[in-house]
Amino acid sequence: MEVDGMDRIDRKIIDILQTNARAPLKEIADRVFLSSPAVSARIAKLEKDGVLTGYQAQVAPLKLGQLVKAFINLD
Repeated sequence: MEVDGMDRIDRKIIDILQTNARAPLKEIADRVFLSSPAVSARIAKLEKDGVLTGYQAQVAPLKLGQLVKAFINLD
């Protein structure tokens, strides 16, 4: 069943990318049983449609010398 033009394969691709945004196309293709070009086209469509809005790196603050970052709100 499709919702908002996405099928279960699109949702699986999104799930894979949320777990590892750097997953190779070949790996994604193998996991969703499509060719790499088909996965690439689906990812491009998800980006064009605004479903995938970006990719980000998670950083270890301690490796950057940042010990604590806190936001405090006192009422």
